[in-house]
Amino acid sequence: MSGDCSTAIGDASRALTASSVAIGSGALVSAAAGAGSFAGGTSSVLSGIGAVSIGNLNTASGNGAVAIGDPNVAIGTGAVAVGADNTVTGQGAVATGNFNAATGLGAVATGDHNTATGNAAIAQGQGSNATAPDSIGFGQTANAININAISIGTTSIASGVSSTAIGNTARATGANSTAYGANSTAAAANSTAVGTASPILVETASVSLRKSIGPGS
Repeated sequence: MSGDCSTAIGDASRALTASSVAIGSGALVSAAAGAGSFAGGTSSVLSGIGAVSIGNLNTASGNGAVAIGDPNVAIGTGAVAVGADNTVTGQGAVATGNFNAATGLGAVATGDHNTATGNAAIAQGQGSNATAPDSIGFGQTANAININAISIGTTSIASGVSSTAIGNTARATGANSTAYGANSTAAAANSTAVGTASPILVETASVSLRKSIGPGS
């Protein structure tokens, strides 16, 4: 079944909007889609001009949306989902790899089982999360879970606003805190912890500066 100037090839394939193409078994370009849309394999284009859905049970919806692989969902203008079991629901968001989710505006999730749910959030690696606007999580189960938080390294956590945790199991839980090094922890607001197990700690307040060097000082 085809719309004007459209092409449908294969068992039960349908290109229901003008100037669209559906090729495969059950491939679908819906009537709500726009010109230039393409569905291949067992995939579907539900809406959008120039949307592309190729592979097994992929779904693309939105102008220029792209879903390729098995099975991916790309919903939003310019949304891209490539690989296996990726989900993208943000405008301009991108998920590539396996079981990633990019659900914020311009969010990016790449690798395996990563989640980027904040606007402009980035999660990359394996099992990492960036769940607030402008947050970044890189590595193995890195977690950036507050606005402008940055978490880099295995099981690192940046949970304070504008906090930064870099290193294996580094923790930055205070607002504007920084933890740098394996097992370092910066828990107070505006605090900095540097080195393995935080041997150097500097905390700043509006009128005071305290330095503690070494675990026994």
